[in-house]
Amino acid sequence: MAKGVSAGCPESRNLRAKKHRASAALNLLGGNLGTKLLHWIEFALGVAGVVLLGIYAAVALDSFAHSRVAIQEFSAQVSGPPSTEEVRPSANFTDISHEVQADFSLWSAKRIAAFEKSWNTNSNLPIAVLRIPKIHLEVPVFDNTGVQSLNRGAGWIPGTAAPGKNGNVGIAGHRDGFFRKLKYVARGDEIVLLTREGTETFRVDRIEIVRPEQTSVLKPRARRSLTLVTCYPFYYVGSAPKRFVVEGHLESEVQITKSLEVGPKTEVESTKDTFQGGIRQ
Repeated sequence: MAKGVSAGCPESRNLRAKKHRASAALNLLGGNLGTKLLHWIEFALGVAGVVLLGIYAAVALDSFAHSRVAIQEFSAQVSGPPSTEEVRPSANFTDISHEVQADFSLWSAKRIAAFEKSWNTNSNLPIAVLRIPKIHLEVPVFDNTGVQSLNRGAGWIPGTAAPGKNGNVGIAGHRDGFFRKLKYVARGDEIVLLTREGTETFRVDRIEIVRPEQTSVLKPRARRSLTLVTCYPFYYVGSAPKRFVVEGHLESEVQITKSLEVGPKTEVESTKDTFQGGIRQ
């Protein structure tokens, strides 16, 4: 009986009402704090996103400039220093540095950072420049596949034919850098290789995906050829298990030759060879 009276007394009802109001106030305060906290988190993430985009854009622009420098160095190397022997590169090589088209939108942030870092150290000059007009790819080719070379461009695979020489020229590149665009290459596409000897034009005749140990794709073929290799799948997280291979045969070449005479009569002599079914025409 005393318990029932106590439960119905005004003091008990007021106490319960106060507790309810206090609980509601705490819930409201907690809700407001939670909402404000979420707004602050959203704002901070937005600012961080803008900053990261700015850094990405700055690094991409700087990387583009460095790529042009490498190609300019190669162009200067081919054309040679000014002297009484005035030798000019072939028409395809003229002002090549002004035609560079680079798209870093497909690159990973890691690869861009590695590209930028690689330019803070000394490196050899490129031995060639690889161009695939259809996919707007132009990349300097260095004389090895070391870390620094592949961070700056593509690398010649030792053991294969050197650029400009007979055999199968092997060139490798990172799948999250310059060579990510290879996924857009198709049979019949043109590949241009600018070397110290001149300009070679290849035609893509095969694209395949192989295991890393299948090095037979780098062996000499029946005719002069070019093989491009990168890791696959292109967006694989971690060490990619396969290799994406683009193969092409030599279709034509324009050689740069220097006259033995020194003087204003010196000029460039170009020869063009066309290959049909492996036979020089």
